[in-house]
Amino acid sequence: MPKVLYEKDGRIGRITLNRPEKLNAIDEDMPGELAAAVGEAGSDPGIHVIVLSGKGKAFCGGYDLSAYAECEDPNSVFQGQNWDPLKDYAFMWKNTQQFMSLWRCPKPVLCKVHGFAVGGGSDIALCADMVFMAETARIGYMSSRVWGCPTTAMWVYRVGPEKAKRILFTGDQIGGAEAAEMGLVLKAAPEDRLDEEVEAMADRLASVPVNQLAMQKMVINQAVEATGLAGTQQLATLLDGIARHTPEGQNFKRRVEAVGWRQAVQERDEGTFDWTENRPPSRNEGMRRRPHINYEEMGIPIGSTLHAVGYTETAEVLSPRKIMFRGEETYLLPATRKLTGKKHISDICKYWTYNGESLSDLYTMTYGELGEGPRSDGRSS
Repeated sequence: MPKVLYEKDGRIGRITLNRPEKLNAIDEDMPGELAAAVGEAGSDPGIHVIVLSGKGKAFCGGYDLSAYAECEDPNSVFQGQNWDPLKDYAFMWKNTQQFMSLWRCPKPVLCKVHGFAVGGGSDIALCADMVFMAETARIGYMSSRVWGCPTTAMWVYRVGPEKAKRILFTGDQIGGAEAAEMGLVLKAAPEDRLDEEVEAMADRLASVPVNQLAMQKMVINQAVEATGLAGTQQLATLLDGIARHTPEGQNFKRRVEAVGWRQAVQERDEGTFDWTENRPPSRNEGMRRRPHINYEEMGIPIGSTLHAVGYTETAEVLSPRKIMFRGEETYLLPATRKLTGKKHISDICKYWTYNGESLSDLYTMTYGELGEGPRSDGRSS
């Protein structure tokens, strides 16, 4: 079965990532099939615009970690101790250039993101000319925390250095609404209106002569490329290979082999594993920048709503430690700082409730007296 589908629909070429059972994760075949579909649409004089989407629950979940990280044998992404940097570079540079076929295609490419576009999936999405996201969708490059560097380097060209650093230093996922607000994507829409927004733009572009579209894209792309895009991508691709083979990168790989990629990725994204020391941090170490709060341990299910005491604002629980607050994926500490300016764990918990019950009470029942808990600045209380 093809891993990328192509369909001609009047003046619109429709390209669909087709590994829904793997959340359209990238394997050895997908980049080449994507580039071939783009080439077919680009060479068809009857196609004016391309719509790129993903089949199933999400646009693309990034590289297939079950194949590349969970297996113990060396592979194209991880060579083990006998790492050949140029062999690694050749493989990843080929993939990067196949993703960049979207950028170089003379036809405009509209990317439709639902669910999420993360890791290599964000590389693909950000090579498109315009990105539309569902407001509930998320985009990010979480492996910038360990085991990766975005090879297309499109983040800085879309949002500038400061916002790109904020995203890649933290590895945080960005919601659709925030992504549109910061200029990372063109537009965010309610999920039930996403198709409508994309189709409206596709129909609009389909009425423009192919040569006019190509000329505008050529000029705008040249302005970006003149700043050194190709050199930046070469550096990023080299550093991506290095990141996967540093001591920390190898520790991550071994952790995936030991506990499975889902747990290892969760530990990476939540900052609950010290990849330099290759162990979870102890309670007395400075790595603990956030209070120890695990919503599932406290009996708060994922998807629940927390209510701010004395305020009208709420937060949605996204994972055992993360929440969505004011359209941003974050933790309880920074959310409370934004809300009240308070930072001690006792102050943090008392400003939130779940089902009418104070988080202070839930925390005490789960972890003991608040005064014995860790401080948010990493020192003992």
